[in-house]
Amino acid sequence: MSEPLAGKVAFIPGGSRGIDRATALKLPRAGADVAMLYYISHEESEVVCEEIRWMGRRTPLGPTLSPEQVADAIHLLCLPESAMITGHTLFVDGGYAISG
Repeated sequence: MSEPLAGKVAFIPGGSRGIDRATALKLPRAGADVAMLYYISHEESEVVCEEIRWMGRRTPLGPTLSPEQVADAIHLLCLPESAMITGHTLFVDGGYAISG
């Protein structure tokens, strides 16, 4: 089986229904790992996540977070281009917070 997206990670906002759900299920078949975000549809999202897990792919990116990666995020917020980012909680956890 060819996996043209092997080693890639896709972030799917709202992957529990419609186009996002279809995308969340299609990309793992091509070898991508998928991270999903949902707001209300917990049960629907869990069904999709279980299907993705069955394919051997959501888990979060894993416990590979390093101090340098946190420093990268802090650096990003110090850049002039981030001047309009205010009052936001930034999770630097490799996808753990969105894994359910």
